Amino acid sequence: AQGDEDFVGELIDDFIADTSRAIESLDKALAENDAATARRAVHSIKGLSRSVGANRLSDHAHQMEELAAESKLDAVRP
Repeated sequence: AQGDEDFVGELIDDFIADTSRAIESLDKALAENDAATARRAVHSIKGLSRSVGANRLSDHAHQMEELAAESKLDAVRP
């Protein structure tokens, strides 16, 4: 049904926009060596990813969140 397709499209658009903002926040936090903000950013990415079924991305974000919580930002950086 068209309504379902519209809903999925909106969900994907929201995921892309929200995840892009979280990635920008993560990039800034890493540049500033701000572990607390980096942890919050990857926590957001983890939840956003899980909500759309991107479980591998969510699992990776979870690992990054744990590293950021331990201030191991070099391991979080790409």
